[in-house]
Amino acid sequence: DVSAAGHLHEATILRLCVDKALWQLGWQPCWDVRESLRQTARWYRQYLETGTEMRPFTLSQIEHYETALAAATSRKSSQAAGAPLILSSNPSAIEPILEHEHHEV
Repeated sequence: DVSAAGHLHEATILRLCVDKALWQLGWQPCWDVRESLRQTARWYRQYLETGTEMRPFTLSQIEHYETALAAATSRKSSQAAGAPLILSSNPSAIEPILEHEHHEV
């Protein structure tokens, strides 16, 4: 553990579930898995190769995501009602998915 004294503990394993965001809020990811992994790898590569302050790089990635999100939202709102979309920063990768019900257990 390399945490500095007084800092909050960060979990070793992080498990995220987006079910509620998907089904209760109607949220859709902007990047597909490939792009998400690519951006994550870029962040780690930048950190490991330069060892510099990561805030500017992180903010540039957030800006890149927000640009992709705005474009995807614009495309989604211009489409007629139908199947939900999986959104991607690559316009040709947008594809409709089958709509199905989600029930909480």
